[in-house]
Amino acid sequence: MEISVIIPTWNRKNLLKRLLLSLEEVREKIEVIVVDNASTDGTQKMLEREFPWVKIVPLSRNMGYAPAVNRGAEIAKGNFLLFMNNDTVVEKGSIERFLRIKKEGDFFSPLVLRMDGKIDSCGDCFPPDGRPYKRFHGKVPERLKMERIFSAPGSSFFVKKDAFFEAGKFDPDFFAYFEDVDLSFRLNLMGYKGYLLPEVVIYHLEGGTAGKGDTSLKTRWLARNRIFLIYKNLPLSLLLRYLPWIAGGTLRSFLYHIFISGKFPYAFLGTLEGILKLWKKRKDRKWVQERRKVSVEEIRKWIENCRARR
Repeated sequence: MEISVIIPTWNRKNLLKRLLLSLEEVREKIEVIVVDNASTDGTQKMLEREFPWVKIVPLSRNMGYAPAVNRGAEIAKGNFLLFMNNDTVVEKGSIERFLRIKKEGDFFSPLVLRMDGKIDSCGDCFPPDGRPYKRFHGKVPERLKMERIFSAPGSSFFVKKDAFFEAGKFDPDFFAYFEDVDLSFRLNLMGYKGYLLPEVVIYHLEGGTAGKGDTSLKTRWLARNRIFLIYKNLPLSLLLRYLPWIAGGTLRSFLYHIFISGKFPYAFLGTLEGILKLWKKRKDRKWVQERRKVSVEEIRKWIENCRARR
């Protein structure tokens, strides 16, 4: 088995059904695992009735994205894992194109398009202020080529299974948001390489899973997880180098949530929670830094190149 597709879901059976229908034509070539975060909308019955070829992993409670996909990966048989949000759709022929492409890397981003045909993501970046962003978000896709990327998006993330487990899987403390950048950061630090595959196209209904806009929980988790992401992965010399940028990025986020989103209390609480829980992440930081195989200078180039690639 070449590819295991792992889809976490929670109370989005209609979106999930649409995604599975887009995979049905290649079901003989792939393994599909749906990890159900204790849905109450009849998801499991729908899967049993309409998609008997799908493996179902039922969870007793909503554990979030990261723990759910880790659970699915533990039983996956494919050499490659493809993590997908339930609000995505695979363009016809894209799985076959992935299988045909000569791949020299270890993890990959497809070209993720919004439903209006503009770019949702073609790989993510981690700039000096520690606020990850989607490359070319909202732009028309043109002149894209296979190239190195820093991070693949969690909405549709291809990775070699062996690399995924060696890098420590997704961090379950993240629950949701930035867990994809965190995993990609670790993969890069350990010498694995990521690439954009523009021939592989996946459509993403933005906000279909978690809701659109700046919700209270989303704002809090993003703020908290940003602290975890920075602390775990940046070598000490770069953490000190970028501290003024990181502080400035935090201030800009606070101003946005004060004057635009109205979610400042949740941004502040998330940031405070992240800082107060850094003691819990000390072992994670030590684990990551002990396995770093690339130089600090190379990491600096990744980060500062990201600053120039918006």
